[in-house]
Amino acid sequence: MKLTIVAGDAGGATTVALSGEIDLATASELETKVESLVAEGTNRLVVDLHDVSFCDSTGLNALVRARNRCVAAGGWLRITRPVGEVAEVLRISGLWERLAAGEVASGEA
Repeated sequence: MKLTIVAGDAGGATTVALSGEIDLATASELETKVESLVAEGTNRLVVDLHDVSFCDSTGLNALVRARNRCVAAGGWLRITRPVGEVAEVLRISGLWERLAAGEVASGEA
C-alpha cells in the first residue's frame, strides 16, 4: 500500500496528515517530505496518524528521524490521533508518550 502525505498550515505549526502505511517501502517518502518542509523553514510539525493503517519499525524510525530533524532546526514534531494497531505499536514501543509530547532524544527508537 502507498503512503499519502498532505501538509497544511495550522497556525503556528504545519499539520502533516498521513494515510496508508509507513513501512520499509514508504518511510523514505515521509523523511523526504519532512526534509523539504524543514529546508523551506518549517520546523514545527504535527503529524496526524489517524488514517495510517500500519507502521513497522522502519516507520517508527522515520518518525523519530523526522522529529530529530525538526529539533535540529530549532522546532519540534508531535504525533496525534493514532488508532488501532498503529496506536498499540506506538504505546508498546514507548514512542507514543515521547512523540506525542515531542521528547525523543537522538538515536532512540
